[in-house]
Amino acid sequence: MAQHDLIAGATSVYIIAEIEVHDKERYEEYRKQVAPLIDRHNGRYLVRSGAATFGNDPAIPIASPEGNWLPDRIIVIEFPSRTHLERFVADPAYKTVASIRQAAATTRTIVVDGLEP
Repeated sequence: MAQHDLIAGATSVYIIAEIEVHDKERYEEYRKQVAPLIDRHNGRYLVRSGAATFGNDPAIPIASPEGNWLPDRIIVIEFPSRTHLERFVADPAYKTVASIRQAAATTRTIVVDGLEP
């Protein structure tokens, strides 16, 4: 399949985040405030895994079948389109909430396009 076919077949967009939490209380505050913003922009959590328990999220172990990548926490959020994602990231309310996460954790993120089933 040609590269342009992969891009043309893209539907949903995903944020994949590796998070190392340094301040559990502040991170919990971020989680509470960001969830309604994700929902407002038609996003939804697909994965919330990691060694620590947060709110209703139990500690769900992360396994590494190959290599040695064992992050503290992994989050995957789906948005129906890149436009939805861009509006979420540009939302002034999100920028305020993101500053809480930035103070509470070290985060590495990527954005990837999904493919048509």
